[in-house]
Amino acid sequence: MNKATRTAIRKLKDGDGNYLLNKDILLARTMGLLIIVLSNIFLVLVNSSEYDYAIVSFVKLLKDKVMVIINLILIVVVGIILYTPFASVLKLTSLSFINIVFAFIISFVAVFWYEIIKVFKRL
Repeated sequence: MNKATRTAIRKLKDGDGNYLLNKDILLARTMGLLIIVLSNIFLVLVNSSEYDYAIVSFVKLLKDKVMVIINLILIVVVGIILYTPFASVLKLTSLSFINIVFAFIISFVAVFWYEIIKVFKRL
């Protein structure tokens, strides 16, 4: 492991030597689940066409049943995260608005970078 990697890992620790998300493992698990679900939804939009942009694919998918299925999946996941019996079984916690926005941004950036590739393919 090189020096830069060791320095980056040290920055992920707090003053007590614990990793940042290690203190609240329930929050980390819930954020991970939400990021995976949102990323999969964004992947449907990005991968629905090799040449069309995501917004064009979104308009096309509105006419199809795919958007209905995506919305149902999103409602089920939010229900699992917020509904306490499921949350206790899966060991999840409720998320603040800031956490949801943060998960949305992470998912968006992790998937929509491919739209830049599509722009360069058209040039």
